[in-house]
Amino acid sequence: MSHVSTGLRGIFERSFFYNAFQKGVGRDRAFQYFVRERLRPQAGEQLLDIGCGTGTILEFLPQDIAYTGFDMNADYIAHARAQYAGRGVFVVGKVEAEYPDFEGRYDAVFAYGLLHHLDDAASEKLFADAAAWLKPGGRFVTMDPVWHEEASAAARWLIGKDRGQNVRSPEGYKALAKRHFPQVEGQTVRGVLRIPYVHYALNCRV
Repeated sequence: MSHVSTGLRGIFERSFFYNAFQKGVGRDRAFQYFVRERLRPQAGEQLLDIGCGTGTILEFLPQDIAYTGFDMNADYIAHARAQYAGRGVFVVGKVEAEYPDFEGRYDAVFAYGLLHHLDDAASEKLFADAAAWLKPGGRFVTMDPVWHEEASAAARWLIGKDRGQNVRSPEGYKALAKRHFPQVEGQTVRGVLRIPYVHYALNCRV
């Protein structure tokens, strides 16, 4: 894990400050885009959210899906369990450690804003595990900040201040995915936050 949790940025380890900041920079619009254009959930699907944070994405998901959220931050998970009781199952755990038995259960696994918090070894494990958790034909969908040659100076500065210390190039994200998934599509995404920022989205299929 390459994640800054000390100093000023450490306040975002608390669910209240994390939610307030995320909402302020445009999280709701970004989640709407991610769900509508990238994840595209269907009625009755089983979804697994790795790095679910406080579970807020549930507000943008259909009611008729089965949701499991997984995050290492116990305070985030406590908030999610209180706020979204009855909407999903929430589990505390680290990507680098052993997971519950998720094998072959999910139509889609997704990780919004997680990969740039993981070093290459943890990312490799996540991609390998995600492939095992999916049903045949399932998809693994991600979106993270990206180092892009056309990003503005403001976007590069803001991305450099992120708690995640493993922001990659488009080629870097795709290279990780291609080692575990036979079908990988990537797309650069701009303008989904209120601040200058550039993301890279992956759609990987088994």
